[in-house]
Amino acid sequence: MTTTRKRRGRGNDGKCRRFFVSWWCRVLLLLLLLLGGGVAAEEENDEEAKQRRSKLYALKVKSMFEHAFEGYKTFAFPADELKPVSKSKTNSLQELGANAQDQKHFKKEYDGLAMSLIESLSTLAVMGNSTKFTKSIDWLSKHWPERLERNYKDLRVNVFEANIRILGGLLSGHVLAGGNEGLRKWSKEMYGEASMSASFNSVCFGNVGEEGMYKNGERREYDGSLLRMARTFGEMLLKSFEEDDVNKVNRKVKKTKLPYGWVNLEHGPVREKPNTNVAAIGTLALEFGTLSRLTGDKRFEEKAKEAMVDVWSRRNVRTNLLGSIINVETGKWIDSVGGIGANGDSFHEYALKSYLMFGDEEYLEIFVPAYKAVMRYYHKSSGWFTDAEMNTGDDRHHQLTALQKFWPGLQAMIGDVDRARSSHTLMMNVWVKYGMSPERYMIADDVLHSTERGYHLRPELSESTSFLYKATQDKRYLRDGRIIVEDLIKHSKVPGGFTNVDDALTKEKGDHMPSYFLSETLKYLYLLFTDFQFFKVDGWSRDSQTPTSKEIVFTTEGHLLPAYRTCPYIQDESNNVENVVEKRAREVGIRLGFFAKTKKGGENLEKRAPVESDGWGIVNQIEQGEDDATQTVLKTLAKIAEANSAREEKRVKQREERKLMGAEGEYEWSDWDDDDEDEQEGGEKGEGHAIPDEPEVRIIGSDDDSKSPEEREKARKIRDAILNHIEEQQREVLKKREEEQKLLEEQRLEQEQKAQEKEEKRKLQTEKRQEQELRFQRQQLQEQKAKLEMEEYQKSVPYSHQFLYRADVRERFKKTKGTDSACHVLDENTDHSCTMILECGVNPTLCSQRVCDSSLGSCV
Repeated sequence: MTTTRKRRGRGNDGKCRRFFVSWWCRVLLLLLLLLGGGVAAEEENDEEAKQRRSKLYALKVKSMFEHAFEGYKTFAFPADELKPVSKSKTNSLQELGANAQDQKHFKKEYDGLAMSLIESLSTLAVMGNSTKFTKSIDWLSKHWPERLERNYKDLRVNVFEANIRILGGLLSGHVLAGGNEGLRKWSKEMYGEASMSASFNSVCFGNVGEEGMYKNGERREYDGSLLRMARTFGEMLLKSFEEDDVNKVNRKVKKTKLPYGWVNLEHGPVREKPNTNVAAIGTLALEFGTLSRLTGDKRFEEKAKEAMVDVWSRRNVRTNLLGSIINVETGKWIDSVGGIGANGDSFHEYALKSYLMFGDEEYLEIFVPAYKAVMRYYHKSSGWFTDAEMNTGDDRHHQLTALQKFWPGLQAMIGDVDRARSSHTLMMNVWVKYGMSPERYMIADDVLHSTERGYHLRPELSESTSFLYKATQDKRYLRDGRIIVEDLIKHSKVPGGFTNVDDALTKEKGDHMPSYFLSETLKYLYLLFTDFQFFKVDGWSRDSQTPTSKEIVFTTEGHLLPAYRTCPYIQDESNNVENVVEKRAREVGIRLGFFAKTKKGGENLEKRAPVESDGWGIVNQIEQGEDDATQTVLKTLAKIAEANSAREEKRVKQREERKLMGAEGEYEWSDWDDDDEDEQEGGEKGEGHAIPDEPEVRIIGSDDDSKSPEEREKARKIRDAILNHIEEQQREVLKKREEEQKLLEEQRLEQEQKAQEKEEKRKLQTEKRQEQELRFQRQQLQEQKAKLEMEEYQKSVPYSHQFLYRADVRERFKKTKGTDSACHVLDENTDHSCTMILECGVNPTLCSQRVCDSSLGSCV
């Protein structure tokens, strides 16, 4: 027995050494494999699920664009914009930026410049729809110059809006169309024979990808027609700087180099509107600069740069802040309160992007101090932004506006990721609360603005979400993007397209689909769910099968424009840098202390406070010799990180102690977990989307017979205090909501009362007009009756007397001088020559007719 058992044992050991022979060894091996590869498999599955979901949402956003674009083509084309609810059109270019006083100058004959079609070109290219992209360019090439020629006369437009929408759209469509041959023919006029040489790189023309998106079966080469249109339109906008001969006289009184805010495309600047905003002045650099680089005409780039430098020179040198409204003739500030919202947003954006695009150091010297001033005076430690007075830095306007929401995306580009995250979270929470981004949200009162309560399909939050995801690869931004997509479909989609919302609280729909919804909002959402690189566009070389890429910059309207090195392009070591835009963005981050600068030999480096990997290759090192303020910030960050680490260790220890002691009657912390995302999305909209700043509190039971009465009483008091605190917070929230609803109801009643008063006034005016019409009709009837009676009376008197009632006879005698008679007729002469009876008149004493003796030729 013993021998047998030993033999069996030795046999099983031999089998185990071969693993695959014994069934239980196979199970053991399988368990080891599962345990060893579980983590990797889970990570792989998560990545596959993320990619699969992103692909689905990219297709969903693409279908949203197709729905909106087809709605415009069906119901509004070739007008400017679509009214999707009524399925009609609006020619709104002349209305953009206008106020009530400007309506009298609207041109009634204006029938649109296909603005939404132009704005859609870059989005069609990004989404890969080369067929519609090509057809759109063919239509514009054939019809748009004629429409411009028919409409431009005496047409007043806002320079800012016309520049970013029309000029920017044409230039972006041009560079995305590609095709070197047609471009070289056009550029030869500007650069001469040098443009035909191989060393004259295509980046000087600005085409993105050698082949481009233009794919016409009959003529595959793009002929550069959009660039010709852009130059014609750019010449009209350039008049806002008073470039035409008639306006040069006015240079004696104009003390600045700033453009007027409005321009008559035919006659020049609109001088009765000399005030303009800072954003409008600065937001010319990318489009005008690109137009100069593409055509060789330096005037556009020079004028745009002079304007930005001029307005920056008028800042407060102590605070480095700008106001918002300035008089372009005198250079005096009309409104000295500035911010990153309306009237100031794209000035800061273009100061950065102009450096990224052109590499001009002057733009960098503007942006760096401007950014520091923004983060010192406008940005608050809570993450919100306010406006501030430029001379004192004092806070103004504690509100979140829709246009402020581009800022986290700008911060992500230059490496200020942590503060971008904080602000974006607050902005996204407001979206989750209302299902959209209201135009103005009052921070302190946690309510909407009394009048600006709607959502105009603006893209700023989508833009920041996309840039933050590209910078961090944090999947929470994919979740935020999905929330935005679903809410757009829920609240804005209609059979004719997508419409704005007039009230974010009641969800009352408007009837307007702005052109930037096609060029920006949907483009950034689509790019969020793709692997698109924000500084590059991939293409293919026509001469070879090797892939190529061109570096690009997004305009404030979401259009893609090319980045430049030196034109005409001469290839050398300094002008052949790969990833030039990304390197310039990194240089900005170094100047502001968000990136490390490595000196030659790697000297003078010190460790930086640990931060999460942001996907942009941020290194945790800084150069010695930075200013004291930066060092203080870094030390503070390090202390915060240490404190957070110590607090986390303490919480872990407390959890372990509670598990051992079985503690009850107290509260415990539950950490936030991003992996609960799917579970969050399963709930009601508005719940589970906001990421809590602190771990939430969960109350656990306090009934434990093993505890003393004092301990149970203490636990009960703790629980009651926490519950009372939660109830108090809930009451405050309900109170605020009731107040908001009450305010909304008062506004509704006030609006109804105004509408009723307006209706009564209209009825009174209608009754008055009807009364006037009746009075006029009665007067006409009386006159007709008198005329008929006079005709009947004239028939009853002798013919010899009828001439007295002839109007021409009476008028002739009234003009003569003489003695009044009983006949009420003045006789010119008692005797005179005549040819007909009417010339003789009457005897003023007898009132009898005098006749003309034809033989004598005189009255008798």
